[in-house]
Amino acid sequence: MKTLSPSPSVASSLQAFRLQLQFSERVLRKNAGDITHAESLRGLEPSGHGLNWVLGHLVAIRSQLMAPLGAQPVWSEAECKPYDRHAAPLADPARARPLAEIWRAFDLTQARLLEAAGRLTEAELSEPLPQDVPESPAKTRGELLAVLGFHDASHVGQTGMIRRLLGKPPANL
Repeated sequence: MKTLSPSPSVASSLQAFRLQLQFSERVLRKNAGDITHAESLRGLEPSGHGLNWVLGHLVAIRSQLMAPLGAQPVWSEAECKPYDRHAAPLADPARARPLAEIWRAFDLTQARLLEAAGRLTEAELSEPLPQDVPESPAKTRGELLAVLGFHDASHVGQTGMIRRLLGKPPANL
């Protein structure tokens, strides 16, 4: 069976998604790479969420969206729960995962998402998402990539504010 190459527009969309993930990761590491576990647990007003929650939330959402993209989730549903969109701030440090562990999980999600995006076909990008995809406005896998890219960028932007609220100088981006 002959494998079709994606059309130029699909190829450029996938490349844009990959670039967005890579750029978001770079900014995330500059904003948050020197924040300690203790600092990551500090709740910050008005949201109450510190870096531990934001980074864990990125891993949780990425994990929840892996299956529709043909990738293996990094965290289970139970592991994602404290970092759910509607979860209470992590006021109890015992509920929070160690920051180094979250970074390792983030690295795995990054690798799996980049790999999955590299093998999706035009037909797969156009397929409707399964009904059990959590709270996504996306209707297709291609739209899911766009939503995921925006979601990442939004929370990565928060890490710049968290950095400043922790009293650190702006990151040199």
